[in-house]
Amino acid sequence: MDLFSRPYGACQLRAIRIPAVETAGYFRTVPDGTKATCYESDQLRKERNVSETADDKLSFDEFKKVELRVAKVLEVADHPNADRLFVLQIDLGDERRQIVAGLRGRIDREKIEGSHVVVVTNLAPAMLRGVESNGMLLAAMDAADGSHLVTLTTSEHVAPGSSVS
Repeated sequence: MDLFSRPYGACQLRAIRIPAVETAGYFRTVPDGTKATCYESDQLRKERNVSETADDKLSFDEFKKVELRVAKVLEVADHPNADRLFVLQIDLGDERRQIVAGLRGRIDREKIEGSHVVVVTNLAPAMLRGVESNGMLLAAMDAADGSHLVTLTTSEHVAPGSSVS
């Protein structure tokens, strides 16, 4: 068994010749039949992170697709299959929807019920632990301590269903 290192494609290969040993997941076979791990040099990692950051940015046209509306929370119930989820019934003015939100144990039910919150309304329905959610309630977590969570709301009263822009 011997260790060698050489450039290979976009990464640096560090390989150990292992006679007839199969390994799972972390190794790749190179043209000479050697099993090798692939790791990136610091420079390649920096270049990749820069491009990933640029790819993570939404264009203005993409952001315009997100539909944010004000909703009034009518009912808040505990999720039957999850300790950290609430099932909320919300009023969007022209329709009533059910959404599932991960607020249980972080925000008191009484604080949410009857409040006006900001909701993403054009998400595809999702099943969360067996309960369908038709939207996403927006909330913010305090960056200082990471434990204080608040729902996004309006500073003044607006009618349910009002568009947020």
